[in-house]
Amino acid sequence: MTVGITRLTFGDDRDGPSDRAWSWITAQQWPACRIDVLRSVAPGEDPDTVPPGRSAPARCGFTSVRTIDTPLAPGAALAAHRGTELLLVGAQAWSGGQPAGVGRTVETLARRSAVPVAVVRAGGPVHSVLACVDGSPSARTVADVLLRLPLVETAHVTVLTVAGSDGEPAAAPQEATAALARAGVRAHLRVSRPDDVIATSGAAFRILDVARRLRPDLVVVGAPRTSLADRLRAMRGSVALEVTREAACSVLLAR
Repeated sequence: MTVGITRLTFGDDRDGPSDRAWSWITAQQWPACRIDVLRSVAPGEDPDTVPPGRSAPARCGFTSVRTIDTPLAPGAALAAHRGTELLLVGAQAWSGGQPAGVGRTVETLARRSAVPVAVVRAGGPVHSVLACVDGSPSARTVADVLLRLPLVETAHVTVLTVAGSDGEPAAAPQEATAALARAGVRAHLRVSRPDDVIATSGAAFRILDVARRLRPDLVVVGAPRTSLADRLRAMRGSVALEVTREAACSVLLAR
């Protein structure tokens, strides 16, 4: 197994989505990891209204849980936090069967974060993962990020890709699946056939359609870093961000 991550940062907005995200974090095992809990505290806020820091059960494996209060806005504070390997934030759960979207913090991190970002919608351990890849080198990035997460050791991973015009998947998704399998991960490749209706709706529609049917605990999508100008131009139509907005489950932006 690839050397796992050891440094996490959780953006704690002190609300319901953050409570669910913390439940998700503490439902996984993080051996030999330390986590910083970053809280946005307004200047002049009454200290008596600020709750005590988060705590985690010993079974999580954290070596330390450190609370850091900052006057910066949550998104800016998280994007600027140095020395982390994974950012985690909460998002609104679905309501009445409808997606709740994401807030400004997630939008900021999707544009600015240099490390993977987990957008958490529900608590509980991760048993199934839908990893979405195309024929580009980002397929291996998705596999590499997954291999650094302890949760992948006990989860089943479905690698989703789209067949080419010849009806066969590209080499990159096959190689990513093989890399996961070589590391001992229970992984298999699911090849989605081209479909005229889905093709006109885009990759995000295809991913969300499969996620609705498979109901994974976590969807992983590649979100490669680009220049600032490119990010600002492309983010509104980003597949990764659209999936994050619309998915019913938690989403990991792999980069």
